[in-house]
Amino acid sequence: MSADSVFSVMLADRYQAAAITHWPVQVEPKIDGVRCLAEVDLAAGKVQLHTRNGNLISHMESLNHGVLELARRLAAPVGAGVVIIDSELTAGNFAQTLAALRGVAPPDKTPTLHVFDALVDVHACSLQEHGSYAARRQRLQQAWAAGMPSTLQLVASESAHTEGEVEAIYRRQLAAGWEGVMVKNPSAFYAAGRSQAWLKIKPRETFDVAVVGAFEGTGRQAGTLGGLIVDHQGVEVRIASGFTSDQRDDYWYQYSRDLKWQAAGMSDACQLLGGIVEVKCQEELPSGSMRHPAFVCRRLDKDAPRRAA
Repeated sequence: MSADSVFSVMLADRYQAAAITHWPVQVEPKIDGVRCLAEVDLAAGKVQLHTRNGNLISHMESLNHGVLELARRLAAPVGAGVVIIDSELTAGNFAQTLAALRGVAPPDKTPTLHVFDALVDVHACSLQEHGSYAARRQRLQQAWAAGMPSTLQLVASESAHTEGEVEAIYRRQLAAGWEGVMVKNPSAFYAAGRSQAWLKIKPRETFDVAVVGAFEGTGRQAGTLGGLIVDHQGVEVRIASGFTSDQRDDYWYQYSRDLKWQAAGMSDACQLLGGIVEVKCQEELPSGSMRHPAFVCRRLDKDAPRRAA
């Protein structure tokens, strides 16, 4: 965000039914794109798009007109201050969106902001003063009543009164091609950082892959395992999450010992290198790599396949 901004994005926690203390909840499709915060300075008529980490998004000027119009409607009748529009940005599938954001390739599809929240006059108001999610959602619906450019889409939202209804909506949204669903507490305020007021449900795929290398950690993980390098159908993927502290120590020791066995021409003695581990990820990417891979466990019951020479 801009240097004087005090805004910090709200993040969802993983879904657990026990985290829901009040029914009904609002359930929305989870868009498979890049989180985008549109910051609008109404006095200057200036629009900036940022990732959730505050990095400026370029190459998306076609969105500015719609963003500015929405911000003006949300801020009426005062029409001043800074408006934050919280959304998911898409320009095709996930890989195509990333390529468009990086300027590697022009968007395969018209860039679209899927809007699900907004805060008005951010620098002058506390997060509580923006009201509950239900109130913020109502303001968005009112702003959309007169229509909006097609580059902006209001994310659909429906009520669920039981766990069974949440499950039914989730399966319906998956069948419709969405990434999963977001489950939101309608009475909750916007919160900086991760909160159980927003919960996410999405599927994950698992694969059994061969370990072909490892890398050392940095910072507090220096001197121990930073992650494993695995062979996924001919593509090397770095797995950096999912390990316990004990596993990081143990696997780094095993990897160091395996390197000595390899140097001595005794690869058959290796315990970690060449072994099979189970990895989960959100999806396979067109490149053959994995999106958000994480370590699950070692599969000592399986032998590593032969790699192509």
